[in-house]
Amino acid sequence: MKNRKFETPAYVLLGLAALLVLLIGLNVVISRLQWRADLTEERAFTLSEGTRQILSGLKSPVQLRFYYSQSDEAMPMGLKNYAQSVNDLLDAMKTVSGGQLQIQRLDPTPDSDAEDSARLDGVDPQIFPNGDRIYLGLGFSQVDRKSAMPFLAPDRERLLEYDIVRAINAVTNAERPVIGLMTPLATSPTPPMMMMERPPSAGIFFDELRRAFEVKEVPFDASEIPPDIGTLVVVHPRQLSETTEYAIDQFVLRGGKLAAFLDPMCVMDSPPGGPMMGMTPPSVSTFGKLLPVWGVQFNTSEIVVDMQNVGNTRRGRAPGILALGPDSIDPDSVVTGAVDSLFMALAGAYQGESPEGIERTALVFSSPQSELADPSFTQTSPQMVERNFKPSGVQYAVAVKLEGKFQTAFPQGKPKPVPPGQAPLPDAVTPPDPDAPPGLKESTAPTTVYLVGDVDMLFDPLAAAEVPTPFGQPVVVPANGNIDLAQSMIEQLAGGEELASVRSRAARDRPFTVVKRMQAEAENKFRDKISELEKGLTETQSRLAELERSKDAGQQFILTPEQQEEIKSFRRQEVEAKKELKDVRKTLRREVDSLEQRVKWINIVTMPLVVAAVGLLIAFVRHRRQSAR
Repeated sequence: MKNRKFETPAYVLLGLAALLVLLIGLNVVISRLQWRADLTEERAFTLSEGTRQILSGLKSPVQLRFYYSQSDEAMPMGLKNYAQSVNDLLDAMKTVSGGQLQIQRLDPTPDSDAEDSARLDGVDPQIFPNGDRIYLGLGFSQVDRKSAMPFLAPDRERLLEYDIVRAINAVTNAERPVIGLMTPLATSPTPPMMMMERPPSAGIFFDELRRAFEVKEVPFDASEIPPDIGTLVVVHPRQLSETTEYAIDQFVLRGGKLAAFLDPMCVMDSPPGGPMMGMTPPSVSTFGKLLPVWGVQFNTSEIVVDMQNVGNTRRGRAPGILALGPDSIDPDSVVTGAVDSLFMALAGAYQGESPEGIERTALVFSSPQSELADPSFTQTSPQMVERNFKPSGVQYAVAVKLEGKFQTAFPQGKPKPVPPGQAPLPDAVTPPDPDAPPGLKESTAPTTVYLVGDVDMLFDPLAAAEVPTPFGQPVVVPANGNIDLAQSMIEQLAGGEELASVRSRAARDRPFTVVKRMQAEAENKFRDKISELEKGLTETQSRLAELERSKDAGQQFILTPEQQEEIKSFRRQEVEAKKELKDVRKTLRREVDSLEQRVKWINIVTMPLVVAAVGLLIAFVRHRRQSAR
């Protein structure tokens, strides 16, 4: 017999009250334990190992002030939710720091001490079009050193951890690392056209570079790299003189670290309106003397075309654009382990065998569904490139790491300078300078060189996107991992390996790698049929043109019945071939779209079905147990 007194309303209410108290208690305990479950594939919400090393290594306290207009009704709900995420991240960082990160949370209401503090820290209010002012920023200080993040834009959430750690690094290190920057391209903002006009940015990459390092411009015709520079960044070395190549050669041999971005066709270095066929030669950059000695071949007349990783532009699919996902990025390297997508334009490939003493690692590479092609054809005839595409089965490296001891590319010594006004001859053998002191013949210590086969990836059209904000002024944020890759390389070379590993572990735009692979397979299936139909169409049109040319002067307007019938036959074949070709291409597009939609619907529907199935299974098990009782 069941005890009925425990089923009275009083006991039921008492049980519910006890359950409520238990839930509240558990919630308080768990919130203090700060347990978090990160179920994202890229572990986007877990503190990286680099963050843990930097925070746990703090020798003295760092003051962090979190300015948040918590009591202001003008604060949008989206920013309130984001502020909570920032708060959770700060708590996790404080725990890892062992108390060395001291956090103060302030609500800067108008005319308050908190507002004065925000102003002194360099945290400015964001002003809505209606005049409302809200704060959401961070101030950092240690002794007399200060740093600030004036506004925490939600669109930079995946970079938030890196931005905070970099700001902490800025106040704990008295001196920023010095790097040299050598490039013929514009890297500084252009002067404003009007007195009150704000100068435009030269690009988010160069802005980030100057924010993280002390950047020293190295002349493009330099004959020597200053001794205080330990890391050199070379962007688009076009038509370098042998004297400058010798300077880079000696820099590497003395233990200097190098990150170089070369390009078989630099779009960003084209004249306004783009290159004109037959008038403007492609803007090419390479290390003519250095690469062969390093065991590297970089063919400037070919680019990588990857049909499994074709990028999209406003004009549609572009075979010269690489949209690379995790399958094309080395997950084990410290500089690429945090990168999950890249976008490159007309990128070159690094081939060849490394000499003894140099270890080469491919950091970024194409899929086996790729080949090397003429870059001009990808610009003028992308359809022809796709039509004639034949996969090589080779995974071409578009970014490599060289590590070890290097040999000089100038065993005869420093080359004699070219007289002013005389253009250097790239293939000429320049005699050595008899007055120059003897140079190094081999590395004094192991060093590292990063080589990337694309320059355009550093600039905003490929690397960044403008995102509108409620305050009217858009925020420029990374659109992929391009800037992360370049910055991580430089940070690792400059001695900040921990900071490099903190950099964003996810991008705004993650490619559907499965869809792209299926799309490439579908295209391969139809490519032979399309080529066959186009070949037949070309032959038919050639035969028609031949018939027209075979008419003599008296037949310009009169044709024999046989000629008329033959032309009609070829006209019918031409129409049929065009129709069939159109149908095949339509079927290809339909199949590709169907593949993408199928994958999307599987992702959308699978999780609710799994949850429903688990619920039904639990209900079934409970029902069986009750029946057994």
